[in-house]
Order: sequence, then C-alpha cells, then structure tokens
Amino acid sequence: MRYLKISFLLLAAAITFTACQSKKEETPEMNQSQNQTAVKEGHQVKVLEATNASNYTYFRVEENGKEYWIAAPQMDAAVGMTLYYTGGMEMPNFESKALNKTFDKILFIDKVSTTPNEGVMESPHARGLTLEKTDVKIEPVSGGITIAELYAKKDQLEGKTVRVRGKVTKFNPEIMDKNWVHLQDGTGDKTNNNFDIMATTKGQAATGEVVVIEGTLRLKQDFGAGYYYDVMIEDAKVKK
Repeated sequence: MRYLKISFLLLAAAITFTACQSKKEETPEMNQSQNQTAVKEGHQVKVLEATNASNYTYFRVEENGKEYWIAAPQMDAAVGMTLYYTGGMEMPNFESKALNKTFDKILFIDKVSTTPNEGVMESPHARGLTLEKTDVKIEPVSGGITIAELYAKKDQLEGKTVRVRGKVTKFNPEIMDKNWVHLQDGTGDKTNNNFDIMATTKGQAATGEVVVIEGTLRLKQDFGAGYYYDVMIEDAKVKK
C-alpha cells in the first residue's frame, strides 16, 4: 500500500470507477507507475464508436468538436447516442490487452448515463461513498474476527494479519494492478459505518460469494482526491 502512494497520483478523482506505462488487462487497471489526472466537470458527449471488452465498454466520443476516448462499466450503447457523465480519471499510455490497443490517453468513468440527471460519479473507493448494508448473517471464520470487531479493535490490529469471512458486496477488478473487494458479514451498522470492509487482493471473487479474506490491516490510507480509508485490509488472500 505504501509503495502505491509513492508511485503515482493515485486515483486522483472521485472514481473509481485512479505517468503509467502499461496495463495488464482482463479489465482495465491503474498501474502503479502511471500518472493519472482527475477530471471533475460534468460532460455531455456523442458516441462515435463503442466496443465492449471484458467488464468495460470503450467509447470514442465527441464533445464540443473534440474527440477522445472514455471507458465505463459495460453497458449497451450505440453510435450516435448521447451520454452524460461527471468526473473521471485520465490515464495516459493505457494498454488494453483485451482490445490489443494502446490509448494515448483515456478517461475512466464509474458511471455514464443516457439522461443528464443520472450521469453522476459513483466511485467504488472514494471518500463519502454511500454503501448499502446487506441483510446477511455470516459466522466468523475460525481464528477470525467479525467486521464490527475489526473496527472496534482497529488500533490494536493495525499492521497485523486479520481474517474475515463475509459476503462480497462489490468487486472491482484490476485497478492499480489489484482487485478491490468489499465484504459484509451482517455485523456493524450504518450509523457507525462499521459494517463494510474493503480489501485489496490479487485473488478473484464474485459479487454475492461468501469468502474469507486474510491480509494486513491498515488505517488511515489516503490516496488523495478523496480516496481515503479509515480501515482497510491490504494484500489479502481470498479463500472460498
């Protein structure tokens, strides 16, 4: 985690939806050597080209006479349609292996919409993200801890290995060469904001799966541009 903060202006926008040279990809990722530029204004664009690859749709768009590329979570789109979005993260020299193409620069968007009022940013990692509490009740793994206990004991556990079993409520793959997983186990509440834990991992998981995450607990991780975590698990292993 610490080397990520040193290596680039990390996820410097409210996205996700963060000087890079190349990307691995099954889905787009923000590589740790890449400069990223935050874009915060609202935009209305016309689709000139749309291609689905992995979990994303790549759009060549036109805005005020200027053509550029954006990428967003995969959606149905057609040439000529109008899209709206707010925010985004510009990635220079982005290599999409799924498309076998390197973009001079491309803007990654968390959410695009066909209506102007819905084209708002919903970052999977940003400060202030509203998460819904899932109605689950999952017993802790042997030798593990519940999510609520993890928050309660965070100061004692900082820098130590923790094990948590929970249901995957969000899975954002290949961002900064890592996968980002949100887990809930039914403990904690929205008032105290201690019901959801985020972990970075090289492992795979799918939304809805119950998995065990084992990794190092980190506190007060600030990547800039609103990407801040009071509590998170770093470099976790995923066990199903």
